[in-house]
Amino acid sequence: MPPTLRPARWALWAAASVLDDDLADQQDVAPAERAARVRAWTAALHRDPAAGTSTAPVRHALVDTALRRHGDLSGLHGAMANTRDDTRGRHFLDDLTDRVPGGLSLRRT
Repeated sequence: MPPTLRPARWALWAAASVLDDDLADQQDVAPAERAARVRAWTAALHRDPAAGTSTAPVRHALVDTALRRHGDLSGLHGAMANTRDDTRGRHFLDDLTDRVPGGLSLRRT
């Protein structure tokens, strides 16, 4: 990957990590509260580009990357919406297992 694209990759990775690991998958927080946190973070990201910045470091990195690269963050909204499924206990492997004919034998570790 060209060095000029690395900050964009890091910003995307950080956003995925915050949404999934820090907000959606916190097992010590009630599912409704996790979903509310994901919605609030996502809603803020919808507003941040118009302001040209964000108060949250990871969203700031995404907005900065989008502005520098003349990018559009709207393509991330679908992925962020899918993260809300994690708050209800649904995960990628569950979806994959349901969609593979004959099932799939994978176990989470």
